[in-house]
Amino acid sequence: PRNTSAVIAAAALVAVGTLSACSSSRAGGSSSKSSSFSSASGSYEMNPSFACSIGKGSRVLSEMQDEPRPLARPVVIAAGAREPGFAVAQTGGIFRYATTNPDDVIVVPFMAENDFESARAALIEAVVARFPNVSRGETIEVDVVGIGIGGLVARDAAIGRPGQPRLNIGTLYTISTPHKGTRVTGLPAGDARTADLRPGSAYLRNLDRNY
Repeated sequence: PRNTSAVIAAAALVAVGTLSACSSSRAGGSSSKSSSFSSASGSYEMNPSFACSIGKGSRVLSEMQDEPRPLARPVVIAAGAREPGFAVAQTGGIFRYATTNPDDVIVVPFMAENDFESARAALIEAVVARFPNVSRGETIEVDVVGIGIGGLVARDAAIGRPGQPRLNIGTLYTISTPHKGTRVTGLPAGDARTADLRPGSAYLRNLDRNY
């Protein structure tokens, strides 16, 4: 439960606070909430599955910082495609301030990887390097926050493969992850992930088969 609260609070601040296109003022500007813009109506609409305001997220984080406690499991934050590591490091800092075991929060950027296979390997290697007690062919149990394609990388890393450890995920939280694919990736030309991100790709079908 504590990890869940931390994720909701951090996501409210990071996802809502830094993405102005996904924020709107309600009740005369008294709070910004997670929302999406509807071109049909010309207005913002609340996301019913994530109705957390920045104010509420801030209050929850303040309470945690006033009385920090251990995390139930280590938290791994998997970055988006072209994020060099600055924003995801800030996200990690938000989690670390709220717990008595800040070393159990790690962040994994994928700026150096240009395909999902190497990103998967980088994610698993980062977890094993920090928590080396691999057993039964899997890492220790962790909670993962996947930002953008980081959510897909985490799902891929959780699939078992012969001769490779799998990522043992307790709970996976994803923010703006294209689970059903996307035709607008923002990736550079020639990036192998572009084809994998197309709706209906073999990569996405494999993730769904192993859901």
